[in-house]
Amino acid sequence: MTTEASDLARLARPFPRELVQRDPGGNSYVAHENVTQWLLGIVGPFSFELVQIIRGDVPGIPPDPKGRSRRAKEGTPELHDVIVGGVWRLTLRIDGRTVRLEEAGDVEDPHNWRHDGQRLKQSASDAIKRCAMRAGLGLHLWAGERYVLDGRLREVAQRPA
Repeated sequence: MTTEASDLARLARPFPRELVQRDPGGNSYVAHENVTQWLLGIVGPFSFELVQIIRGDVPGIPPDPKGRSRRAKEGTPELHDVIVGGVWRLTLRIDGRTVRLEEAGDVEDPHNWRHDGQRLKQSASDAIKRCAMRAGLGLHLWAGERYVLDGRLREVAQRPA
């Protein structure tokens, strides 16, 4: 007799390799649009709310005539009181239980964006991935070789009742 995997077990399954990308620093990630699709496909509709906007000052970067990019050659100005992150709340139902998760989303490089609206969107993209990780989705990307959750959940599911 086969039983359907729990929501938690489905959230804990690693993403297929074709969805995993690497950032310039060599860290693995899955794009926010794929995280959102997987969340919807596993737990259905959810709520994602902005809890707090985080503002700060960002130091300028002096020009570097030997820089490779135009931005490096020209430098960047100081930014004052711009959005550098936000705290977001993800509310979803996992195996019949309402779960609320809050995480900070970062604006990795505030100079990349023309205005605070774009910075806020960047923060949301980061935060939804971090909230989903707290629910088990994509946790393998953070844990790397130490990832054991999906195997532990399979063991629990196979134990006799």
